[in-house]
Amino acid sequence: MIGWASGWSMVLVAAWTNERLAHFGRPALSAAVFAGPGAGIFISGMLAVAINGMALSAAQAWLVYGVLALVLVGAISMNLPRTGDLHRPDTAPEPLVLTPALKRLVWSYSLAGFGYILPATFLSQMAAARFPGSLFAQFVWPIFGGAAVLGIVIGILTRHKLTTQSRLAITLWIQALGVLCAELVPGVIGLVLGALFTGGGFLSVVQLSILHGRELAPHHARYMAGLLTTGYALGQLVGPMLSAVSTALTQRLEPALYVAVVALAIAGLLVINTPARAMIKNGPNPD
Repeated sequence: MIGWASGWSMVLVAAWTNERLAHFGRPALSAAVFAGPGAGIFISGMLAVAINGMALSAAQAWLVYGVLALVLVGAISMNLPRTGDLHRPDTAPEPLVLTPALKRLVWSYSLAGFGYILPATFLSQMAAARFPGSLFAQFVWPIFGGAAVLGIVIGILTRHKLTTQSRLAITLWIQALGVLCAELVPGVIGLVLGALFTGGGFLSVVQLSILHGRELAPHHARYMAGLLTTGYALGQLVGPMLSAVSTALTQRLEPALYVAVVALAIAGLLVINTPARAMIKNGPNPD
């Protein structure tokens, strides 16, 4: 239920805010919307540290998070669009054709979901295994969330430097580097670099992929957001399954992490050479 609600919320909020910002002539601020989940990850991570300090049980912790989520949703619900606010244009757009560029983007984003979920899920466990009894393991998730916000800020500042797909590819490769750092660099430094690089690219990949989907199919932005999210969710589903297989066969998580590195590297390659790289300057490309 949490995964279902999270996916729907991301797609609907992104579609709504993008439309409203475009209406007010501030489309560049759409990236700032994605800093919200990063801030939420940081806050929830710090709350987990506090909950652990109070020696609450897992059931009590879930209750705290559930009540907090209910209060926050109630607080923001008054600002959400009402019936009829999100309407389709009077004239139906041309049917969407999944061009090679769109297919590569969907595959890239699906691989991104697969590649990110393994380190995001197991970084805290890796920290706890390397440093038993240390408080450091509790702060991996807040570092991840803070880095996600920082990644969005960097993305906003560099939005005019490169094309969307170039920035997306670079971000995916930075995430791959983060997974390698977490695995190969010893001590606290490796885990911190892993959290910074993987977390820093997390929401930027989401934002840039949805943005590039809108560039490639400007009249089907909502559909593309839903299609991309579906692929991302499938990748997130396959990731833990692979980790279970890796652990069962080798008693180690490392093989699955190396597959995640390869997946993120391929995800970047899929979008870096798309023929649509000049789209922003020259208009939509048929491919």
